[in-house]
Amino acid sequence: MGSYFSDKINEISLTLEELGSKIAETCPTCRAVSETVERLKVGLEELEDRSRNITSIIKNAPLAIAIIEKDGTFSSINPKFIEIFGYDPEEISCGREWFKRAFPDPDYRNAAIATWINDKNEIGTGAKRCRTFTVTCKDGTKKTIRFAAVQQENGANQLICEEVKESFSCDEVANLTRRQLMDIIDFLPDATFVIDESRKVIAWNRAIEEMTGIKKQEIIGKGDYAYSVPFYGEQRPILIDLIYGDNPETRSQYRYVEKKGDTLYAESVAPFLLAGQRTYVWATASPLRDDEGELIGAIESIRDITERKEAEDALHDSERRLADIINFLPDATFVINRQGTVIAWNRAIEAMTGIIAKDMLGKGHYEYALPFYGKRRPTLANLVLEYNQESPDEYDEWGRRYWISNEFSDNMMRQEDGSLFWEGFMPNMRGGEAFLQGSATALYDSEGNVTGAIESVRNITERMRAQMELKKNEAKNRSLLDAIPDMMFLIAEDGTFLDYNVQETSPFYLPPQSFLGKKMQDLLPDDMVTQAFYHVNQAKKNRKMQIFEYALIIDGKMSFFEARINPGGEDTFLLLVRDITDSKKAQEALRKAKEDAEAAARAKSEFLANMSHEIRTPLNAIIGMTGILLDTPLLPDQKDCLETVRSSGDILVSVINNILDFSKIEEGKREIEKQPFELSKCIEDAMDLLTPIAAKKYIHFYYDIDDSIPKRLQGDATSISQVLINLLGNAIKFTDRGEVSVHVSGDGQENGKTKLFFSVRDTGIGIPQDRMSSLFQSFSQVDMSTTRKYGGTGLGLAISKKLVQLMGGTIWAQSEICRGSTFSFTILADEATPEQCLEMKKKPNMVDLQQGIPGHLKLLIAEDNLVNQKVALLMLRKLGIRADVAANGREVLQALERQNYDVVLMDVQMPEMDGFDAAKAIRERWPNGSPHIIAVTAHALEGDRKRCIEAGMDDYISKPVRLEELASALGRVFPAAGRYEERLAEVR
Repeated sequence: MGSYFSDKINEISLTLEELGSKIAETCPTCRAVSETVERLKVGLEELEDRSRNITSIIKNAPLAIAIIEKDGTFSSINPKFIEIFGYDPEEISCGREWFKRAFPDPDYRNAAIATWINDKNEIGTGAKRCRTFTVTCKDGTKKTIRFAAVQQENGANQLICEEVKESFSCDEVANLTRRQLMDIIDFLPDATFVIDESRKVIAWNRAIEEMTGIKKQEIIGKGDYAYSVPFYGEQRPILIDLIYGDNPETRSQYRYVEKKGDTLYAESVAPFLLAGQRTYVWATASPLRDDEGELIGAIESIRDITERKEAEDALHDSERRLADIINFLPDATFVINRQGTVIAWNRAIEAMTGIIAKDMLGKGHYEYALPFYGKRRPTLANLVLEYNQESPDEYDEWGRRYWISNEFSDNMMRQEDGSLFWEGFMPNMRGGEAFLQGSATALYDSEGNVTGAIESVRNITERMRAQMELKKNEAKNRSLLDAIPDMMFLIAEDGTFLDYNVQETSPFYLPPQSFLGKKMQDLLPDDMVTQAFYHVNQAKKNRKMQIFEYALIIDGKMSFFEARINPGGEDTFLLLVRDITDSKKAQEALRKAKEDAEAAARAKSEFLANMSHEIRTPLNAIIGMTGILLDTPLLPDQKDCLETVRSSGDILVSVINNILDFSKIEEGKREIEKQPFELSKCIEDAMDLLTPIAAKKYIHFYYDIDDSIPKRLQGDATSISQVLINLLGNAIKFTDRGEVSVHVSGDGQENGKTKLFFSVRDTGIGIPQDRMSSLFQSFSQVDMSTTRKYGGTGLGLAISKKLVQLMGGTIWAQSEICRGSTFSFTILADEATPEQCLEMKKKPNMVDLQQGIPGHLKLLIAEDNLVNQKVALLMLRKLGIRADVAANGREVLQALERQNYDVVLMDVQMPEMDGFDAAKAIRERWPNGSPHIIAVTAHALEGDRKRCIEAGMDDYISKPVRLEELASALGRVFPAAGRYEERLAEVR
């Protein structure tokens, strides 16, 4: 066996021989150096003699000795080492190889290595470390070896080995090995425990005590899966139990399980560790076998990997967020790694190049340059990646040499942080030529190492074209400045005129010498100067433009001007003055036209109100008397004639209502209410009015509402009913047999509101396609001939369209000749709140009738028309009520002063004092105990009902008054609300 030290000494001696020869040849006079070399040679000879002695001692020593260098290689092995273990030096060139052969069991080997490392860290350099292990020799025999190791200052380890033989019995050796194994397990850094063949805990190391808080004396000897409780809160099989047999249920409790050889690896969440905090653990489990290979137990090591998992999760989240950020950047962006491979390609660059990310990711060799340059070549990202730490001069020189053909470098700027900025013309872009603006910067890891580069590209073609167009227009703009009609003045803070621009053809042109250098206060009236200086100070204070108007008498005529003062630099102000005399005259004419239009609108409204009153008043008598006569015994012909009269009156009322509704909507006076209502009742109310007509034609008349729609909504139930009445009326009119139906469904949400979808379907005659476009036009009908079969004003659908639009929806129609039509519309409504629903359930205020009974009800009729007085008295008589009459508001007040009345039927339009003034006077004179006032009016314009309520009236019915409506209004007044309706039924 050669000596490591002798070899080194011989090597140094040869070096000194060569050194001495060279000195003698090159410098014969360097005697001192030669003498020093000679002394070194003598010293080395003495050292070699000592080395031979040490080598002889090691070679003949009864103990096995080995020197292991810092890098793990064996620098010296004596014969006893070879004798004990049987390995030649060539077979164990390093410590790692020897450990594999000497300790073939990986778990035992890892434990032994961990013990050596732990001893080394605790004891330190120069101290002896002693341990006893069972070692497998080359011939397969196992020997108990006592090791002693000393670490030298140079990092090498001196290892002395001695075989332990007859001094110990087999049991003693076994116990010694067991104690050593337990010591090894106890000092393992990972939480580790061991169970025997009956699955009882036989080892529980320090690390697992710290992890679980359970001491070894508390758990050693326990079975029944007691070792699982600290981790999972219950006694159940865990990873170590899979050593004894596979169990799919146990495997399913882990996030990951893998088996390599006999060892199991798994990852899971231990919810009961660390005071119930979410803890991730990594576990390994291996079997323990005896010399015959029989299973005698198992060992499991557990490591807390929560920080690693959280770091991984955080890294994944960060990478995902970064990818999302890059993907949603508005500029076309891509990222390459240090090797020039594309690792990100966002949506914007997909749109710019037409290349999707999956076709570009992972590509290198300048693939990303093709859509821009039409060839493979470096881009800004490569420049910043390769030269981010170079000086600008070095990068400029390299860049100019490479891209001199398209002047890439001439348009490039480098920022202080090393990022690059560039603008240039690209002739080969997708879609044609383009101007692009690019920027690139290097990407670094946490240690400051360059990991890649990111480049963003923006299409600035429009901006560049705009800039070129701006340059072209500069001269034009300068000429336009001279053409501006406004007078422009540059004034100083003290009012001095510094410069100006006025067209020479302007009537206000003055030679510059007449006022330049002079002050405003020397040229203008005092009041105008005061006004101007006020706005100059405001412009200086607020740094905002100030606008004001002033008037001047020029050539005997009043002229008006608008002045705009803008703050400039160096205490100067730009004053723009415009002649607005003509504009003032136009505004005055517009104001007068507006007043005339408003007066005309008021006149129209008053005309419609008066016409409504004048028509409804006689209609009230006609319909009222007809209704009374129809309730008397009549011959069939008489009854038929009266039915015709009443039907004609109803039609005339409908025509008047349509005209008034259309007028109100056209004038913008129709307001949409927002009140809680039940959709089903709203539809039923509309259908109730038309059910008798549908019944006469034996038409199936029904509706359905989708279950998803709220039962109670907030909106304008009156407008919805009016639209439905118009559509259903038309459907019944044009349907002779079959059915007419209403269907309502939900159509999602829009602006936080419920969108309702209505459809009115019929099986009628249908509508020709050439008439569909005029359906919703004013005064338009499908049949416009003089022999037309169906009547109507042609306003119903136009009114419906306006109302639907006011409710935020649309309306349309579909039809097929002889198959029927479907009219559909949508509206927006809010779902009624619980408070609003509760309010709907509240009953209206009732009047106490303790002073009288219905038969002795005190009722006063306020009506100036004698015929209508008579009609009202006859209607009330049918209800069993006697009443007094007053011809105007003054007579009403006089009657109330004479006696108390329970109800006043108040006509609104009366001579001397109308119903509004009378109602106000009643509420003022009798604030407590005043009568219940029901307005009876022929007015039908928007706001009439509101005006009645504001005047102090309690209810509202319109002319022509029907007996049913009068009975219903009286029924709403009293607790015995059904008596008048019952009385009406008895009369009929």
